[in-house]
Amino acid sequence: MHATAVMAQLSNIFLDYYTSLDIILTLFLIAVFILVLFDQHHPRRFKIYSYQVLGSLLLYNIFDWLSVYLINSPPNTDRLFHFIKAFEYIFGVGIGYSIALYLRPGKKNWLLHSVFGLNIIYELASVYTGWNLSIGPNKAIKHGPYHFVITLIWLIILIVIADSFNHFSKGISKKEKYITYYIGCVVYVGVILQDLSNGVIHTSCISITIGYIIILLLFQNNNLNFSDQTITKQEYLITTDALTGLGSRYSYEKELKTFAKNIQDKKVVAYSIDLNGLKGTNDTYGHQEGDRLIKEAAMVIHDTFRGSRCFRTGGDEFAIVVIGKPDHGKELLTKLKDNIAMYNRKSRLKISLSVGMASSKEVVSGGLRELMALADQRMYQEKRKYYMDPKHDRRKNR
Repeated sequence: MHATAVMAQLSNIFLDYYTSLDIILTLFLIAVFILVLFDQHHPRRFKIYSYQVLGSLLLYNIFDWLSVYLINSPPNTDRLFHFIKAFEYIFGVGIGYSIALYLRPGKKNWLLHSVFGLNIIYELASVYTGWNLSIGPNKAIKHGPYHFVITLIWLIILIVIADSFNHFSKGISKKEKYITYYIGCVVYVGVILQDLSNGVIHTSCISITIGYIIILLLFQNNNLNFSDQTITKQEYLITTDALTGLGSRYSYEKELKTFAKNIQDKKVVAYSIDLNGLKGTNDTYGHQEGDRLIKEAAMVIHDTFRGSRCFRTGGDEFAIVVIGKPDHGKELLTKLKDNIAMYNRKSRLKISLSVGMASSKEVVSGGLRELMALADQRMYQEKRKYYMDPKHDRRKNR
């Protein structure tokens, strides 16, 4: 009787702060529910199973609190108390069940469904048979003769979760994986402590709730990082020319909008470049060699104008934007010619470029688009000169 009285006194003290703690945990769960509801990064499947876990946690919290509240109730409420403990066990297993389902998308989960259904039948039957637990004086809880069944059920679910998480976590960093395992161990300790104390110490609900919220936030952060990486990769694919690695036509159009007005107030030099004789190379050596010639020309252009914005705007057309004075632009043009000569001395494929250059001081009004139009005119003048040479008869080589 002395031990029973001490347990009842401890329960009264525990109830005073446990109610406040349970309210705080419930408010946190509501906040997480809202977070998942309005999250645009997670797929619908994730949200559905998250709602299941959060719903099970909320009901688990409620039944756990009711079991504490009814400890000092009259003996005629023992059956009600037993039902509440049964539902507490049902929704506790429901949490692990929902987490396991989320980690096993597209797989046959007959084992999980069977174990969860068996647990519901087992817990409700235990209210009348005492298989799982029995209720003593002052609602003292004693393990029943088949209490090992609930331990076995939890063990199966934990094994499924651990196995599924091992595959699920391939995209998760080692640090986050170890943190998740650590949190899982802490939660398990909280569940075991409550079970070993015959329900006197209520650590299970608190540890599961806090552990799940932390893991959910970790996964949220991981998904955000994955989304950012996906966006960065997509942005790279859009803004980078696949063949040459220079800026794409899309990037070039963005650059034109960046310098849309009053370019004459800035020190900008623009180059319009066209690769000569590409058709001849394609016809003589094949399109694969033609692509290699484009790549080699792009490499020479990039090395010459290193640090400046270089774009491939069409099949054999390039555009360069350099921040600097006209004198610097002329120096780069000379450097480009030297680099081409150096390359041609070493390579079987010969690079020939028609280049038009224009500086912002030459534009009366407008932006980069008008400056590039002037550079284009000068490039086409160079192009005509190139094909006026009998060696580069356009009808043969172009």
